[in-house]
Amino acid sequence: MTRILLTNDDGIHSDGLIKLEEALKDVGDVYVVAPAAEMSGASHSLTLARPLRIRQLDKRHWAIDGTPTDCVTLALNKILPEEERPDICVSGINHGGNLGDDATYSGTVAGALEATILGVPGFALSLVARENFDFTEAAAFAVVAARKVLDEGLPEGTLLNINIPPGPIKGIKVTRQGIKNARPVITEHIDPRGKPYFWIGEEYFNTNSADGTDYYAIDLGYVSVTPANKHRSDLSPEYSIPRERMVARLRDHYGIKDPKVLEAMRSVPRHFFVPEALQSRAYGDHALPINANQTISQPYIVARMTELLELDGQSRVLEIGAGSGYQTAVLSKIAAQVYAIERIADLAREAQARIRLVEIYNATVKCFDGTLGWAAHAPYDAILVAAGGPSVPEPLIVQLKLGGRLVVPVGESREAQRLVRVIKTEKGNREEDHGGCAFVPLIGQHGWSERQ
Repeated sequence: MTRILLTNDDGIHSDGLIKLEEALKDVGDVYVVAPAAEMSGASHSLTLARPLRIRQLDKRHWAIDGTPTDCVTLALNKILPEEERPDICVSGINHGGNLGDDATYSGTVAGALEATILGVPGFALSLVARENFDFTEAAAFAVVAARKVLDEGLPEGTLLNINIPPGPIKGIKVTRQGIKNARPVITEHIDPRGKPYFWIGEEYFNTNSADGTDYYAIDLGYVSVTPANKHRSDLSPEYSIPRERMVARLRDHYGIKDPKVLEAMRSVPRHFFVPEALQSRAYGDHALPINANQTISQPYIVARMTELLELDGQSRVLEIGAGSGYQTAVLSKIAAQVYAIERIADLAREAQARIRLVEIYNATVKCFDGTLGWAAHAPYDAILVAAGGPSVPEPLIVQLKLGGRLVVPVGESREAQRLVRVIKTEKGNREEDHGGCAFVPLIGQHGWSERQ
Protein backbone atom coordinates (compact mmCIF):
# COMPACT_ATOMS: atom_id res chain seq x y z
CA MET A 1 0.00 0.00 0.00
CA THR A 2 1.24 3.49 -0.84
CA ARG A 3 2.26 5.55 2.20
CA ILE A 4 1.95 9.34 2.19
CA LEU A 5 3.49 11.76 4.70
CA LEU A 6 1.74 15.10 5.18
CA THR A 7 3.06 18.23 6.85
CA ASN A 8 2.49 21.99 6.63
CA ASP A 9 3.41 25.29 8.28
CA ASP A 10 -0.12 26.41 9.28
CA GLY A 11 -0.36 23.85 12.07
CA ILE A 12 -1.87 20.41 12.50
CA HIS A 13 -5.44 21.70 12.91
CA SER A 14 -5.49 23.87 9.77
CA ASP A 15 -8.36 23.46 7.28
CA GLY A 16 -5.96 23.08 4.36
CA LEU A 17 -4.21 20.11 5.96
CA ILE A 18 -7.50 18.47 6.92
CA LYS A 19 -8.88 18.78 3.37
CA LEU A 20 -5.59 17.49 1.93
CA GLU A 21 -5.67 14.43 4.16
CA GLU A 22 -9.26 13.63 3.22
CA ALA A 23 -8.45 13.81 -0.50
CA LEU A 24 -5.26 11.76 -0.35
CA LYS A 25 -6.86 8.88 1.54
CA ASP A 26 -8.01 7.72 -1.92
CA VAL A 27 -4.34 7.41 -2.93
CA GLY A 28 -2.82 5.58 0.05
CA ASP A 29 -2.27 5.40 3.79
CA VAL A 30 -1.81 8.92 5.14
CA TYR A 31 0.43 9.86 8.07
CA VAL A 32 0.34 13.44 9.40
CA VAL A 33 3.31 14.95 11.23
CA ALA A 34 2.81 18.70 11.49
CA PRO A 35 3.62 21.68 13.74
CA ALA A 36 1.52 22.02 16.89
CA ALA A 37 1.08 25.73 16.10
CA GLU A 38 1.41 27.98 13.07
CA MET A 39 4.97 28.21 11.75
CA SER A 40 4.49 30.39 8.66
CA GLY A 41 7.73 31.96 7.48
CA ALA A 42 9.88 29.36 9.24
CA SER A 43 11.67 28.61 5.97
CA HIS A 44 14.09 25.67 6.02
CA SER A 45 15.05 25.93 9.68
CA LEU A 46 15.82 23.27 12.28
CA THR A 47 15.24 23.82 16.00
CA LEU A 48 18.64 23.45 17.69
CA ALA A 49 18.52 25.76 20.73
CA ARG A 50 15.89 23.80 22.70
CA PRO A 51 14.49 20.26 22.89
CA LEU A 52 11.55 19.20 20.73
CA ARG A 53 8.46 17.40 21.98
CA ILE A 54 6.38 14.89 20.01
CA ARG A 55 2.70 14.55 20.89
CA GLN A 56 0.91 11.58 19.31
CA LEU A 57 -2.77 12.37 18.78
CA ASP A 58 -3.76 8.96 17.40
CA LYS A 59 -2.31 6.15 15.27
CA ARG A 60 -1.72 8.42 12.24
CA HIS A 61 -1.29 11.95 13.67
CA TRP A 62 1.63 13.58 15.51
CA ALA A 63 2.05 17.22 16.57
CA ILE A 64 5.55 18.68 16.95
CA ASP A 65 6.41 21.91 18.78
CA GLY A 66 8.79 22.86 15.98
CA THR A 67 9.14 23.83 12.33
CA PRO A 68 7.99 21.90 9.24
CA THR A 69 11.62 20.88 8.72
CA ASP A 70 11.68 19.48 12.26
CA CYS A 71 8.45 17.58 11.55
CA VAL A 72 9.77 15.87 8.42
CA THR A 73 13.13 15.11 10.03
CA LEU A 74 11.47 13.48 13.04
CA ALA A 75 8.89 11.67 10.89
CA LEU A 76 11.52 10.01 8.72
CA ASN A 77 14.14 9.35 11.40
CA LYS A 78 12.15 8.73 14.59
CA ILE A 79 8.36 8.48 14.33
CA LEU A 80 7.82 6.19 11.36
CA PRO A 81 9.61 2.82 11.35
CA GLU A 82 11.68 1.94 8.31
CA GLU A 83 9.06 -0.55 7.07
CA GLU A 84 6.52 2.30 7.02
CA ARG A 85 8.78 4.81 5.29
CA PRO A 86 6.57 7.02 3.07
CA ASP A 87 6.65 6.89 -0.71
CA ILE A 88 5.93 10.61 -1.02
CA CYS A 89 5.68 13.74 1.13
CA VAL A 90 3.06 16.41 0.46
CA SER A 91 3.29 19.75 2.30
CA GLY A 92 0.22 22.00 2.49
CA ILE A 93 -2.36 23.07 1.61
CA ASN A 94 -1.02 26.49 2.56
CA HIS A 95 -3.37 29.36 3.36
CA GLY A 96 -1.97 31.76 0.75
CA GLY A 97 0.39 31.57 -2.19
CA ASN A 98 4.09 30.79 -2.16
CA LEU A 99 5.01 32.64 -5.32
CA GLY A 100 8.24 34.31 -6.35
CA ASP A 101 10.62 35.18 -3.54
CA ASP A 102 8.06 34.17 -0.90
CA ALA A 103 9.01 30.54 -1.61
CA THR A 104 12.34 31.14 0.14
CA TYR A 105 10.59 32.03 3.41
CA SER A 106 7.95 29.33 3.18
CA GLY A 107 7.76 26.58 5.78
CA THR A 108 5.40 24.78 3.40
CA VAL A 109 8.03 24.61 0.66
CA ALA A 110 10.67 23.73 3.27
CA GLY A 111 8.68 20.65 4.32
CA ALA A 112 8.84 19.27 0.78
CA LEU A 113 12.49 20.35 0.51
CA GLU A 114 13.50 18.45 3.66
CA ALA A 115 11.76 15.30 2.42
CA THR A 116 13.63 15.62 -0.89
CA ILE A 117 16.96 15.97 0.91
CA LEU A 118 16.17 12.84 2.93
CA GLY A 119 15.35 10.85 -0.19
CA VAL A 120 11.53 11.02 -0.29
CA PRO A 121 9.92 12.73 -3.33
CA GLY A 122 8.05 15.83 -2.23
CA PHE A 123 5.89 18.69 -3.39
CA ALA A 124 4.40 21.75 -1.72
CA LEU A 125 0.85 22.91 -2.36
CA SER A 126 -0.49 26.42 -1.73
CA LEU A 127 -3.84 28.11 -2.43
CA VAL A 128 -3.30 31.66 -3.72
CA ALA A 129 -5.96 33.52 -1.76
CA ARG A 130 -6.16 35.98 1.14
CA GLU A 131 -9.68 35.20 2.34
CA ASN A 132 -12.61 32.86 1.66
CA PHE A 133 -10.36 29.81 1.42
CA ASP A 134 -12.03 27.03 -0.55
CA PHE A 135 -9.61 24.10 -0.71
CA THR A 136 -11.80 21.89 -2.92
CA GLU A 137 -9.93 22.43 -6.20
CA ALA A 138 -6.52 22.41 -4.50
CA ALA A 139 -7.23 19.11 -2.73
CA ALA A 140 -8.45 17.53 -5.96
CA PHE A 141 -5.30 18.68 -7.76
CA ALA A 142 -3.17 17.25 -4.94
CA VAL A 143 -4.55 13.81 -5.81
CA VAL A 144 -3.62 14.27 -9.48
CA ALA A 145 -0.13 15.52 -8.61
CA ALA A 146 0.53 12.79 -6.06
CA ARG A 147 -0.46 10.02 -8.46
CA LYS A 148 1.72 11.47 -11.20
CA VAL A 149 4.76 11.78 -8.94
CA LEU A 150 4.19 8.27 -7.59
CA ASP A 151 3.84 6.84 -11.12
CA GLU A 152 6.63 8.75 -12.85
CA GLY A 153 8.91 9.93 -10.04
CA LEU A 154 10.90 13.19 -9.97
CA PRO A 155 14.48 13.89 -11.09
CA GLU A 156 16.97 13.30 -8.29
CA GLY A 157 17.03 16.26 -5.90
CA THR A 158 13.98 17.95 -7.47
CA LEU A 159 10.87 19.09 -5.64
CA LEU A 160 7.76 20.84 -6.93
CA ASN A 161 6.35 24.11 -5.61
CA ILE A 162 2.69 24.05 -6.73
CA ASN A 163 0.41 27.07 -6.45
CA ILE A 164 -3.34 26.81 -7.09
CA PRO A 165 -5.30 29.83 -8.37
CA PRO A 166 -8.53 30.89 -6.67
CA GLY A 167 -11.62 29.88 -8.60
CA PRO A 168 -11.88 27.51 -11.58
CA ILE A 169 -8.64 26.02 -12.88
CA LYS A 170 -8.00 26.66 -16.60
CA GLY A 171 -5.04 24.31 -16.88
CA ILE A 172 -1.48 23.72 -15.73
CA LYS A 173 1.73 25.59 -16.55
CA VAL A 174 5.28 24.60 -15.65
CA THR A 175 6.84 27.86 -14.51
CA ARG A 176 9.92 29.54 -13.14
CA GLN A 177 10.01 31.64 -10.00
CA GLY A 178 9.02 35.27 -10.52
CA ILE A 179 10.27 38.36 -8.69
CA LYS A 180 8.34 40.10 -5.94
CA ASN A 181 8.65 43.86 -5.56
CA ALA A 182 8.06 44.67 -1.90
CA ARG A 183 9.73 46.28 1.07
CA PRO A 184 9.64 45.38 4.77
CA VAL A 185 7.28 47.36 6.98
CA ILE A 186 8.18 47.36 10.69
CA THR A 187 5.52 48.49 13.18
CA GLU A 188 6.46 49.28 16.78
CA HIS A 189 4.14 48.89 19.76
CA ILE A 190 4.42 49.13 23.55
CA ASP A 191 3.44 46.25 25.85
CA PRO A 192 1.64 46.76 29.24
CA ARG A 193 5.03 46.96 30.98
CA GLY A 194 6.18 49.79 28.76
CA LYS A 195 8.56 47.69 26.68
CA PRO A 196 8.62 48.01 22.86
CA TYR A 197 7.77 45.10 20.59
CA PHE A 198 7.67 44.84 16.80
CA TRP A 199 5.73 43.24 13.97
CA ILE A 200 7.35 42.62 10.59
CA GLY A 201 5.14 43.03 7.53
CA GLU A 202 5.49 43.94 3.86
CA GLU A 203 4.29 46.61 1.48
CA TYR A 204 3.80 45.27 -2.03
CA PHE A 205 4.42 47.41 -5.09
CA ASN A 206 3.89 44.99 -7.94
CA THR A 207 5.05 41.59 -9.15
CA ASN A 208 7.01 40.34 -12.12
CA SER A 209 4.23 38.69 -14.09
CA ALA A 210 6.44 38.04 -17.10
CA ASP A 211 5.44 35.18 -19.36
CA GLY A 212 6.68 31.92 -17.92
CA THR A 213 6.68 32.96 -14.27
CA ASP A 214 4.55 31.57 -11.46
CA TYR A 215 2.82 34.95 -11.08
CA TYR A 216 1.87 34.95 -14.76
CA ALA A 217 0.30 31.48 -14.59
CA ILE A 218 -1.77 32.36 -11.52
CA ASP A 219 -2.93 35.66 -13.05
CA LEU A 220 -4.30 33.68 -16.00
CA GLY A 221 -6.05 31.14 -13.78
CA TYR A 222 -3.58 28.28 -14.30
CA VAL A 223 -1.97 26.01 -11.73
CA SER A 224 1.71 26.98 -11.41
CA VAL A 225 4.15 24.06 -11.07
CA THR A 226 7.65 25.34 -10.33
CA PRO A 227 10.41 22.68 -10.23
CA ALA A 228 13.17 23.47 -7.75
CA ASN A 229 16.41 21.81 -6.76
CA LYS A 230 17.30 20.74 -3.23
CA HIS A 231 20.44 22.89 -3.52
CA ARG A 232 18.05 25.87 -3.67
CA SER A 233 19.64 27.18 -6.86
CA ASP A 234 16.20 28.06 -8.22
CA LEU A 235 14.57 29.17 -4.98
CA SER A 236 17.22 31.42 -3.49
CA PRO A 237 16.74 35.12 -4.30
CA GLU A 238 20.50 35.43 -3.91
CA TYR A 239 20.72 33.94 -7.41
CA SER A 240 17.26 33.94 -9.01
CA ILE A 241 16.80 37.72 -8.85
CA PRO A 242 20.27 38.60 -10.27
CA ARG A 243 19.74 35.98 -13.00
CA GLU A 244 16.42 37.52 -13.97
CA ARG A 245 18.00 40.97 -14.04
CA MET A 246 20.82 39.64 -16.22
CA VAL A 247 18.26 38.38 -18.73
CA ALA A 248 16.41 41.70 -18.69
CA ARG A 249 19.70 43.51 -19.35
CA LEU A 250 20.51 41.22 -22.29
CA ARG A 251 17.09 41.85 -23.78
CA ASP A 252 16.58 45.55 -23.06
CA HIS A 253 20.10 46.97 -23.13
CA TYR A 254 22.00 44.68 -25.50
CA GLY A 255 19.13 43.83 -27.83
CA ILE A 256 19.29 40.03 -27.62
CA LYS A 257 16.04 39.09 -29.36
CA ASP A 258 15.98 35.31 -29.76
CA PRO A 259 13.60 34.01 -27.06
CA LYS A 260 15.37 30.64 -27.08
CA VAL A 261 18.65 32.31 -26.16
CA LEU A 262 17.07 34.42 -23.41
CA GLU A 263 15.38 31.36 -21.91
CA ALA A 264 18.63 29.39 -22.06
CA MET A 265 20.46 32.19 -20.23
CA ARG A 266 17.67 32.24 -17.66
CA SER A 267 17.65 28.50 -17.08
CA VAL A 268 21.39 27.91 -16.57
CA PRO A 269 22.66 28.73 -13.05
CA ARG A 270 25.78 30.72 -13.99
CA HIS A 271 26.97 30.78 -10.36
CA PHE A 272 27.57 27.00 -10.56
CA PHE A 273 30.23 27.67 -13.19
CA VAL A 274 32.41 30.24 -11.40
CA PRO A 275 34.73 29.86 -8.37
CA GLU A 276 32.85 29.95 -5.07
CA ALA A 277 34.56 33.19 -4.02
CA LEU A 278 33.13 34.93 -7.11
CA GLN A 279 29.59 33.53 -7.06
CA SER A 280 28.13 36.81 -5.80
CA ARG A 281 29.40 38.44 -9.03
CA ALA A 282 28.26 35.65 -11.35
CA TYR A 283 25.40 37.60 -12.95
CA GLY A 284 27.22 40.89 -13.34
CA ASP A 285 27.98 42.47 -16.71
CA HIS A 286 31.57 41.24 -16.92
CA ALA A 287 33.84 38.29 -17.57
CA LEU A 288 35.27 36.48 -14.54
CA PRO A 289 38.47 34.49 -13.95
CA ILE A 290 38.28 30.73 -13.55
CA ASN A 291 40.97 28.12 -12.97
CA ALA A 292 44.12 27.78 -15.11
CA ASN A 293 44.25 31.53 -15.92
CA GLN A 294 41.17 31.22 -18.12
CA THR A 295 37.89 33.19 -18.02
CA ILE A 296 34.15 32.73 -18.19
CA SER A 297 32.88 35.17 -20.80
CA GLN A 298 30.66 38.17 -20.10
CA PRO A 299 26.97 37.12 -20.26
CA TYR A 300 26.39 39.41 -23.25
CA ILE A 301 29.15 37.70 -25.25
CA VAL A 302 27.77 34.26 -24.39
CA ALA A 303 24.27 35.31 -25.47
CA ARG A 304 25.43 37.16 -28.60
CA MET A 305 27.59 34.29 -29.89
CA THR A 306 24.78 31.83 -29.19
CA GLU A 307 22.28 34.03 -31.03
CA LEU A 308 24.59 34.31 -34.06
CA LEU A 309 24.61 30.51 -34.36
CA GLU A 310 20.82 30.50 -35.10
CA LEU A 311 20.23 27.20 -33.33
CA ASP A 312 17.11 25.09 -33.12
CA GLY A 313 16.14 21.85 -31.44
CA GLN A 314 17.73 19.77 -34.21
CA SER A 315 21.13 21.48 -34.22
CA ARG A 316 24.39 19.59 -33.74
CA VAL A 317 26.97 21.98 -32.26
CA LEU A 318 30.73 21.92 -31.77
CA GLU A 319 32.19 24.21 -29.11
CA ILE A 320 35.89 25.00 -28.85
CA GLY A 321 37.13 26.22 -25.47
CA ALA A 322 34.61 24.82 -22.97
CA GLY A 323 36.30 26.47 -19.99
CA SER A 324 34.07 26.07 -16.94
CA GLY A 325 31.26 24.56 -19.03
CA TYR A 326 28.87 27.53 -18.87
CA GLN A 327 28.69 28.20 -22.61
CA THR A 328 28.30 24.44 -23.13
CA ALA A 329 25.32 24.41 -20.78
CA VAL A 330 23.68 27.38 -22.52
CA LEU A 331 24.10 25.76 -25.96
CA SER A 332 22.67 22.49 -24.65
CA LYS A 333 19.41 24.19 -23.67
CA ILE A 334 18.70 24.96 -27.35
CA ALA A 335 20.57 22.40 -29.47
CA ALA A 336 19.98 18.68 -29.84
CA GLN A 337 23.61 17.76 -29.11
CA VAL A 338 26.73 19.69 -28.07
CA TYR A 339 30.29 18.40 -28.45
CA ALA A 340 32.72 20.56 -26.51
CA ILE A 341 36.53 20.56 -26.51
CA GLU A 342 38.78 22.00 -23.81
CA ARG A 343 42.57 21.75 -24.17
CA ILE A 344 43.26 21.96 -20.39
CA ALA A 345 42.56 18.57 -18.83
CA ASP A 346 41.52 19.80 -15.37
CA LEU A 347 39.06 22.28 -16.87
CA ALA A 348 37.60 19.62 -19.16
CA ARG A 349 36.99 17.27 -16.21
CA GLU A 350 35.46 20.04 -14.11
CA ALA A 351 33.21 21.22 -16.97
CA GLN A 352 31.92 17.69 -17.58
CA ALA A 353 31.15 17.28 -13.87
CA ARG A 354 29.29 20.60 -13.68
CA ILE A 355 27.03 19.98 -16.64
CA ARG A 356 26.05 16.64 -15.13
CA LEU A 357 25.42 18.33 -11.79
CA VAL A 358 22.80 20.53 -13.46
CA GLU A 359 21.34 17.44 -15.16
CA ILE A 360 22.45 18.17 -18.72
CA TYR A 361 22.86 14.96 -20.70
CA ASN A 362 23.03 16.16 -24.31
CA ALA A 363 26.53 17.62 -24.02
CA THR A 364 29.97 16.00 -23.85
CA VAL A 365 33.34 17.56 -23.03
CA LYS A 366 36.71 16.11 -23.98
CA CYS A 367 40.32 17.28 -23.67
CA PHE A 368 41.97 17.87 -27.07
CA ASP A 369 43.38 20.49 -29.41
CA GLY A 370 40.22 22.36 -30.34
CA THR A 371 41.73 23.90 -33.47
CA LEU A 372 41.56 20.40 -35.02
CA GLY A 373 37.85 20.09 -34.34
CA TRP A 374 36.09 16.80 -33.59
CA ALA A 375 35.81 15.03 -36.93
CA ALA A 376 34.05 11.94 -35.55
CA HIS A 377 30.80 13.87 -35.08
CA ALA A 378 31.02 16.16 -38.13
CA PRO A 379 29.41 17.77 -39.99
CA TYR A 380 28.07 20.39 -37.58
CA ASP A 381 25.20 22.82 -38.00
CA ALA A 382 27.09 25.35 -35.89
CA ILE A 383 30.53 25.82 -34.37
CA LEU A 384 31.39 28.27 -31.58
CA VAL A 385 34.98 29.14 -30.69
CA ALA A 386 35.42 30.76 -27.27
CA ALA A 387 39.06 31.80 -27.75
CA GLY A 388 40.74 34.24 -30.14
CA GLY A 389 43.04 33.07 -32.93
CA PRO A 390 45.02 34.73 -35.71
CA SER A 391 42.70 33.24 -38.35
CA VAL A 392 39.76 30.89 -38.75
CA PRO A 393 41.06 27.31 -38.24
CA GLU A 394 40.69 25.44 -41.53
CA PRO A 395 39.66 22.09 -39.95
CA LEU A 396 36.62 23.80 -38.44
CA ILE A 397 35.52 25.07 -41.86
CA VAL A 398 35.86 21.55 -43.24
CA GLN A 399 33.71 20.12 -40.43
CA LEU A 400 30.96 22.73 -40.87
CA LYS A 401 27.83 21.62 -42.69
CA LEU A 402 26.81 23.45 -45.87
CA GLY A 403 24.68 26.35 -44.66
CA GLY A 404 26.22 26.09 -41.20
CA ARG A 405 27.42 28.99 -39.04
CA LEU A 406 30.80 29.34 -37.34
CA VAL A 407 31.34 32.14 -34.78
CA VAL A 408 34.96 32.84 -33.84
CA PRO A 409 37.07 35.75 -32.48
CA VAL A 410 39.86 36.56 -34.95
CA GLY A 411 42.65 39.13 -34.68
CA GLU A 412 46.30 39.80 -35.34
CA SER A 413 46.85 40.37 -31.62
CA ARG A 414 46.49 37.81 -28.85
CA GLU A 415 44.83 40.49 -26.70
CA ALA A 416 42.06 41.80 -28.99
CA GLN A 417 39.95 40.39 -31.80
CA ARG A 418 36.92 40.96 -34.03
CA LEU A 419 33.94 38.65 -33.63
CA VAL A 420 33.50 36.95 -37.00
CA ARG A 421 30.65 34.81 -38.26
CA VAL A 422 31.41 32.47 -41.16
CA ILE A 423 28.51 31.05 -43.16
CA LYS A 424 29.41 28.14 -45.40
CA THR A 425 27.67 28.30 -48.79
CA GLU A 426 27.92 26.47 -52.10
CA LYS A 427 29.73 29.49 -53.53
CA GLY A 428 32.26 29.73 -50.73
CA ASN A 429 32.47 31.07 -47.20
CA ARG A 430 30.78 34.37 -46.35
CA GLU A 431 32.32 36.31 -43.46
CA GLU A 432 30.53 38.89 -41.30
CA ASP A 433 32.15 41.26 -38.79
CA HIS A 434 30.19 41.61 -35.55
CA GLY A 435 32.41 44.01 -33.65
CA GLY A 436 35.35 44.02 -31.29
CA CYS A 437 35.91 41.54 -28.49
CA ALA A 438 38.64 40.24 -26.22
CA PHE A 439 39.16 36.52 -25.56
CA VAL A 440 41.93 34.39 -24.17
CA PRO A 441 44.26 33.13 -26.94
CA LEU A 442 43.22 30.13 -29.04
CA ILE A 443 46.15 27.76 -28.49
CA GLY A 444 46.70 24.87 -30.89
CA GLN A 445 48.03 23.65 -34.22
CA HIS A 446 45.81 26.09 -36.15
CA GLY A 447 45.91 28.87 -33.56
CA TRP A 448 48.56 30.58 -31.49
CA SER A 449 51.61 28.77 -30.21
CA GLU A 450 51.61 28.36 -26.44
CA ARG A 451 55.03 30.10 -26.33
CA GLN A 452 54.07 33.09 -28.49
